[in-house]
Amino acid sequence: HRGCPSPFRVRCVVHYEIPRPGVVHLQIFDVSGSPVRDFVHKWHSPGVYTVVWDGSANDGTELPSGVYILRMEYSGFVATQKVVLLR
Repeated sequence: HRGCPSPFRVRCVVHYEIPRPGVVHLQIFDVSGSPVRDFVHKWHSPGVYTVVWDGSANDGTELPSGVYILRMEYSGFVATQKVVLLR
């Protein structure tokens, strides 16, 4: 996956490619390890996908400035990226 530029202010655009069918789980965690936003947790066909994060939590509230971790799981593969949100 290719994460967003860090730091970001308005939105984070994440692109990811799935080479073969499988379940993708894409989440954002705070630095304490608590999940704050779930984007994707479903079966994907092969292809290129995009997710946009506006810095909000699952309930729609704006998250504060800080460091967050983008985590993607797919068929036993796990990738993480640190992103910095600046308000």
